[in-house]
Amino acid sequence: MFTITIPLLEAATATVGGTPQDTPQDTPQDIPKNVEDKRRLLLEFCAEPRSRKEMMRHLQLKDGKYFRKAYLRPLLEAGKIEMTIPDKPNNRNQKYVRPQ
Repeated sequence: MFTITIPLLEAATATVGGTPQDTPQDTPQDIPKNVEDKRRLLLEFCAEPRSRKEMMRHLQLKDGKYFRKAYLRPLLEAGKIEMTIPDKPNNRNQKYVRPQ
């Protein structure tokens, strides 16, 4: 039988025997549950041009088809956001922004 001693950083040993401390990195972003509130959050986020992936990451969504159907298309049709390259909707550099 033998013993191995592994030194740990102070941050790692601070949570042993207790609860982890809340830090900004550990606390998940407050994402609303309903679609309308998420759309409002998305509109605030799109004050600057954002890619579809950035928008999905901001809302913590993974299904691109659902995102386009429930969020992107309705906002585009309502004129609440617009494409930065409207003549090429499938361009890989396409971004979306709130109209000024």
